[in-house]
Amino acid sequence: MRKNYEGFSEAGAEVLVVFREEQGGIEGLKKAEKTSGGKFPLLLDDGGAKTKVYSKSGYDTYIIGKDGKVAAKLEGSKTKRANTEQLLETLKKLAK
Repeated sequence: MRKNYEGFSEAGAEVLVVFREEQGGIEGLKKAEKTSGGKFPLLLDDGGAKTKVYSKSGYDTYIIGKDGKVAAKLEGSKTKRANTEQLLETLKKLAK
């Protein structure tokens, strides 16, 4: 996602990454932020208190519309998550 961040901006989207089970809590999140080199915000929902409503596994990807509602869900697992191309394609479909 880091390489294609501009593609998301061009599609009128903002990327937010929410960690649920980051070891080390906020300090672990800060370390992940430094090592990722991404331009997008990293958020922490320690223990999944809020995100469990959306995903039991924590590996699904959601596109939230400007109205604040879920516009699309891309299911994922620990070993296979939605990639940048899938996300951009879904955004293009939603824009039509």
